[in-house]
Amino acid sequence: MYDLLLPFHSLVRWLVLSGLIYALYIAVLGYAKGWQFTKQHDSIRHWTATISHVQLILGILIYTKSIAVKSFFSGLSAQGYRLESFFWHCSYLMYAGRDCTDHDWFSQSKT
Repeated sequence: MYDLLLPFHSLVRWLVLSGLIYALYIAVLGYAKGWQFTKQHDSIRHWTATISHVQLILGILIYTKSIAVKSFFSGLSAQGYRLESFFWHCSYLMYAGRDCTDHDWFSQSKT
């Protein structure tokens, strides 16, 4: 299931991006020209939000099906609750967009 969801998630990201760009374009154009908010505008808003929510659900499914998460939760019963593991798992969620195999970004100084 993981191998099927990952490419679909990548495809849907482009739908989200194109939907957001189109909705923003229509919003700016409508604001600049003083258009009234119509059913077509509401439909654009609705489908952009729907596609974004589908992308969110796919991301959550991919996260829960990943090998890293499965190994984390399988180790809880064997080794007990460890605060360090919980911290690193939460930081994985925060830095999911980064390359998690490269740990040099932890030691980079902010100059």
